[in-house]
Amino acid sequence: MRFPLSTLLALLPLAYTAPSSDITSASTLKALIKRVAEPAPVTPVAPLTTPGCVVQHFEAWIPMDSYKDTMLSRAYFNVTQMPPVPGWVSTCWKTTKKPLCDPNVWYPCTTYMHDQTVTNEQVMFRFGHGLSSVGIKRTWTYAGTTMTATATEAAEWNESVNPLVSNVTVSQYGKCYEKPNGWMFAWKSMTGLGPQQGV
Repeated sequence: MRFPLSTLLALLPLAYTAPSSDITSASTLKALIKRVAEPAPVTPVAPLTTPGCVVQHFEAWIPMDSYKDTMLSRAYFNVTQMPPVPGWVSTCWKTTKKPLCDPNVWYPCTTYMHDQTVTNEQVMFRFGHGLSSVGIKRTWTYAGTTMTATATEAAEWNESVNPLVSNVTVSQYGKCYEKPNGWMFAWKSMTGLGPQQGV
């Protein structure tokens, strides 16, 4: 069955813009773990009755073509539910030498409830070519029914030298994408597969 939903709000404030840092290094890992505990920026959100999610601490780094063989692309952010579910958070983290922006590839996140790994659900993300869009997918099981909700929205980027309007940091090494004011997302659909329909 397919159910239309209303709107999904996703706030994608970006940070951590050091162009040459490697997300796999110990110092970077410690910094990212520390950032997870930081409170999200105060931003107006949709009514609590609106189903969706909030994306926090988003960062995407993509090297220039001349460095793609020696530097890694990376993405990192956290996802929380809206309306809020206390203790629930999904951490999305990907470092790769392959193209990060491939609309045919979903990257898995790790979901926690009160710091314990959740096994009955999965959050995933994908990027359009050139980071032209961001997609979020959440699959979970409730009362024997597996539900999947997806959202994909276009991303607008500005490489202006004016820091008041720019949300992309450009260097000789690559680009780091920032959007401190966040994005509005909308669930495109929700599907449910009951146990009698399962494999």
